[in-house]
Amino acid sequence: MLKIEKMCGGYGQRSVLEDISLTVEKGELFGILGPNGSGKTTLLKMISGILPYQLGSIMLKGRSLQLFRPKELARMMAILSQHTSEAFSYTVKETVSLGR
Repeated sequence: MLKIEKMCGGYGQRSVLEDISLTVEKGELFGILGPNGSGKTTLLKMISGILPYQLGSIMLKGRSLQLFRPKELARMMAILSQHTSEAFSYTVKETVSLGR
């Protein structure tokens, strides 16, 4: 379902991640662990299409991530940061619905 091969990327000319490869099959769960500043959030941003990667490939359901329109990606995945500056209260259901 998700396949990343030899992906490299970062911010501007500064590479944060180099030669990342992983495969996650349908029904599998995975976690991303590492110390602060190791690139966990950068990896998630690249997988979700928020941040472009510089080299390599990300395939979702056998199709290049770059070929998906934003609405198509939103039907398959959503990102909810644990840090938010929202000053209003929503229920969990309402918060999840914002991404839809």
